[in-house]
Amino acid sequence: MSATTVCYPTVCLSTARPWWQREWLAALAAVRRWSQRSRERAALRALEGLSEHTLRDIGLAERLPSRPATLGLMDYERGRWS
Repeated sequence: MSATTVCYPTVCLSTARPWWQREWLAALAAVRRWSQRSRERAALRALEGLSEHTLRDIGLAERLPSRPATLGLMDYERGRWS
């Protein structure tokens, strides 16, 4: 009997997850993506209520898509520069 050789039983670990666990993880990831997008939409909705001047002051003017110029705004800008 040699003290240097030890015999352990072979351990077999599965490398593939069961189908139900894969489906559960995929659903969990989908819910996380949905909630992240929902939070981003809520943040954009909160910014939409602010004026352009306020958005520029806090450095978030580039976060919103460009707004089409209204007739009142064009008249205001024309009066300001003429």
